[in-house]
Amino acid sequence: MIGKEQQEIINQYSDTIIHYIDNQQKLTQMKSDVIIKLNEVTQVHFLKNQEKAQRIKEEFEQTKLIQKKLDEYIERINSITNTIDGMESSVDHIEIILRRLEQKLSEVEKIKQ
Repeated sequence: MIGKEQQEIINQYSDTIIHYIDNQQKLTQMKSDVIIKLNEVTQVHFLKNQEKAQRIKEEFEQTKLIQKKLDEYIERINSITNTIDGMESSVDHIEIILRRLEQKLSEVEKIKQ
């Protein structure tokens, strides 16, 4: 049989084991709670980042549309500039022709006199 002292030591040992197991369960629960909370926070941040990414994508698409419009306007301006340059060249050519005509008319006038 087990003596009284040995029974007390066994009881203390079993109480210590039970206390250790309780502490381990509490510790495990705390770790689990922390992981759950971190997961919730991570999900919130993920959703916020997804929204930001979507806004950036929409802004990028708008910027692309604006750039396309600007490119169209620049193309029109270049076309108008080319037309104006062509007209100026034509005006210069017409001026030369007019000067020659004036010279010929002047020569004709001299011959008439």
